Amino acid sequence: MDAAKEADVKHIIYTSAVWKDESNASPLATLVNSHIQTENCIKASRIVYTILRHNLYAEVIEMIIGDKSQLLKTKTIYLPTANGLSSFVPKKDLAEAEVNIILNPSAYAIKILEFNGSEQITFSEIAKKISEIVNEPIQYLSPEVTEFEVTMNKYGLPNHVIEILSTFSIAIANGEFDQQSNDLEAVLGRKTKPLSEYLKETYQ
Repeated sequence: MDAAKEADVKHIIYTSAVWKDESNASPLATLVNSHIQTENCIKASRIVYTILRHNLYAEVIEMIIGDKSQLLKTKTIYLPTANGLSSFVPKKDLAEAEVNIILNPSAYAIKILEFNGSEQITFSEIAKKISEIVNEPIQYLSPEVTEFEVTMNKYGLPNHVIEILSTFSIAIANGEFDQQSNDLEAVLGRKTKPLSEYLKETYQ
């Protein structure tokens, strides 16, 4: 922010994150706290701002459950996400919306927008959609977190990867990413890309 002031920046657009639980008990506490501090610093700067709180990228799905070849080997999505809903957003939709904002920044001055996907989905539903795409039964198993971490450790995943998977899985299970604001639809002028379409492109 000091650098922004020195450079006489007129408008800051900051990509933040969505959250519900701001307490230290939240699995996302570290991430959330850093965003809260940054947002507060921006607001205190008196520089015009637009804060964009992103939900999970749709591209995260492949990162945490594996690509097509991996899924066809295991035939299983194994994550402690329970029945938690997420409002995944393809990056291209976020990019398009943010270009719209950059082209007309005054319309979004001093605003905080939540950028969520138009649909909410569980990993159980994702497993069913992928099963239809690959024409193979993909089951969904949601173990207890401790069991998940022990199993991933047996398969040789690095501890920091296991920690990231556990953190976001718990947050999903807790409903942190079940956000239904239509701010993104308003900026785009349409609904976000259907997740089934994204999954088809990724797993076909």
